[in-house]
Amino acid sequence: MASKRARIAGERPQKGNHVTIEGCPMGEVREMRAKDGSSDCTAGENSTEDPIGNAGSTDKTVLQLIYGTIKELHTESQMESRRTRMATKQLQASVWKVAKTCRGIEEKLSTIESRISTIEAETEGLKEQAEKHGGQLTDIMWTLEDYENRQRRNKLRFLGIEEKGGGKLYKGIYGQSLT
Repeated sequence: MASKRARIAGERPQKGNHVTIEGCPMGEVREMRAKDGSSDCTAGENSTEDPIGNAGSTDKTVLQLIYGTIKELHTESQMESRRTRMATKQLQASVWKVAKTCRGIEEKLSTIESRISTIEAETEGLKEQAEKHGGQLTDIMWTLEDYENRQRRNKLRFLGIEEKGGGKLYKGIYGQSLT
């Protein structure tokens, strides 16, 4: 952990001369001492020369640039991580709101479904009553028509009989004369 912090801060690790940069295409960066005592910075397994060509001070500069780049990348990744966490929290809050709204809608729908089933049952009962009353109304209409027909039959008219008050038949039927 300490060597990792040292690498991020741009300092050299305390133990050993090797620095491993994870995810870096160059692989391992190490400081090597030349025969004359100067140090060269090499990157990877195949590189044995200083990329700039200056011995001594350039190796520190290159390592500082690498460390600085790593530090910047680390800072940027932390910022992206924070942004991602914030976006995730916002999305999660939105999902919770939508879920809460969906639960409310679900409750309302269940209430509406129960009301509709009650109304359907009442409607079926009313239809049965309407059919029953319709049959009763038809029976009443037939009875009324029968009564009207009977009333007409009770008022008989005799054709060919004079309607004078003096006729015996007329007096016998009605008990009085019409004058």
